[in-house]
Amino acid sequence: MSIVVHRSTGRTSSSRMSVRSAAVGVAVGLSVAGAAACGTGTKKEVAKTALDAMSKNERLDAFEATSRVRDEHPEFVDEFYAAARHHPPLFDRFIMNAARDLKEKQYAAITAKHLVANPDSLEQVLVTSMDSIAKSAAARAAMNRAMISRAEEATEGAG
Repeated sequence: MSIVVHRSTGRTSSSRMSVRSAAVGVAVGLSVAGAAACGTGTKKEVAKTALDAMSKNERLDAFEATSRVRDEHPEFVDEFYAAARHHPPLFDRFIMNAARDLKEKQYAAITAKHLVANPDSLEQVLVTSMDSIAKSAAARAAMNRAMISRAEEATEGAG
């Protein structure tokens, strides 16, 4: 079996799953199946135990596999999002990471596309952002740079 370490992520991949990864996968599967009939608190402990038993690379591989399934089933993403909204620390951390990544045009473009498709949400984000920007010199400077760079585009449709 060959193992490759990816330079950009530090993650490993192999043509076949390691024995440890397979064992952890089976244990996780059995634990999740056994917890299916249990309450939410018990399911949390089962999930925590399974995730704690994994190395970082194994967790990343499990998250990658789950992400690939969600790519094929967008309704699973919607269900996960609905659940995540009920967990403020999770939701805040997710949004924090997304906000940090919005400095990259490809992610900003995706966000802009969805905000433009949802004008009420766009308005709320702009109003709330303006309220927060007023309190931060760095944020005001960023807003000013953005507005100056797009002044014509922002006013073209106004007349």
